[in-house]
Amino acid sequence: MEDDRNKCGPAENGPAILSRRSLLELAGLAAATAALPPGAVTAKPSPSRDTTGQGVSPVMDKLSTYMSEASGRALPDEVTERTKQHILDTVAAMISGSELTPGRAALQFAGAYGGKEVATVVASKIVCGRSRRR
Repeated sequence: MEDDRNKCGPAENGPAILSRRSLLELAGLAAATAALPPGAVTAKPSPSRDTTGQGVSPVMDKLSTYMSEASGRALPDEVTERTKQHILDTVAAMISGSELTPGRAALQFAGAYGGKEVATVVASKIVCGRSRRR
């Protein structure tokens, strides 16, 4: 089943559908495009590690190198500690939020969603997974 909410082109057998969401997305895209200086999105190719013959921008080359070497570097202790705190805070917010009206609605939705049981839902006895509606 297709999601027609974000369509802004002509429907197969009807007029064009332009929702508020798609209009705002298009306006945001236009504003972002207008804010960029000419030539800002085009990068000069770097022949250094190019194996495809198409050129690689210096930014992409530097980012790729950094990412490929990241697995060999240990995270600083402060980053590890803050990550643990953020995860604990997120789980606590999910548990406490499960008693609020939106949380109850989300639990009701998860329980009705059905599917193969592959995941537990925090703050409940619900086990759910993929939808059978596919």
